[in-house]
Amino acid sequence: MESPNVTVLNRESISGLPIHGKLALNRGAQKLICFMPAALPKKLDRDPLQLSRFRWRESLTKYHVLALADPAMTVHSELLGGWYIHPDADLIVEMADLVSDQVKVLGLKNSDVLFYGSSLGGYGALAMASLLKGATAIAEVPQIDVSKWSVRIAVKAIEQHILNQTFDDFRLVQPHKVDLRDRFRLSGIVPQFKIITNEKDATFALQNEFMSEIKNLGIPSYGVQRLHCITELSGHKALGRELVIKEIDEWASTSLI
Repeated sequence: MESPNVTVLNRESISGLPIHGKLALNRGAQKLICFMPAALPKKLDRDPLQLSRFRWRESLTKYHVLALADPAMTVHSELLGGWYIHPDADLIVEMADLVSDQVKVLGLKNSDVLFYGSSLGGYGALAMASLLKGATAIAEVPQIDVSKWSVRIAVKAIEQHILNQTFDDFRLVQPHKVDLRDRFRLSGIVPQFKIITNEKDATFALQNEFMSEIKNLGIPSYGVQRLHCITELSGHKALGRELVIKEIDEWASTSLI
């Protein structure tokens, strides 16, 4: 049974997929941490409320904590991640609307919101922050372009079970659902963010390219944009609880990164 301060949020996308998550409220909190979903191991239970890092809420009592689920994870067992992609619906926009509604209910401002995620979740955090002007994203080893995810079998699964077409064809019509640069163009803003990565991550070169290219998108930037290389991890790996909480506390103490 959930504790009294935990609420299940659930609404249906226009695609028919569920937009859902869990919200833990903490008395006196003035910031909202939104954890974005990570990719799942193939054999892990496809519980529609499989939430990344929500169990860490007990160590984050200074904040309201929201964890969102990946809408497509129940579509097919071959999917390791749905990447918020659907040919008919913009799931990132619908997820951002859910978060925006909660921000208003809590009496907070967008600048009080931090989107945090790793890999798939880092990609989502960056995209979501561009839709809530003033919000911040911290993204660990994020992909920049879904179609270039290094796990090729997972990319093929998205094409087969969600898109029913190749990413090359899909990109021609809806590039903002594939590449963060196109998402920022559509949102009309480069959000404040921090990318935490390392030179051994498969996407490191693209992350560096991204940092250069966002300066030339011809759209406004909010706050600070940073790429931070670390030595604590090597390769495509996520930070542990202690380091994540340190990152969150540093953001909350200054509203900068």
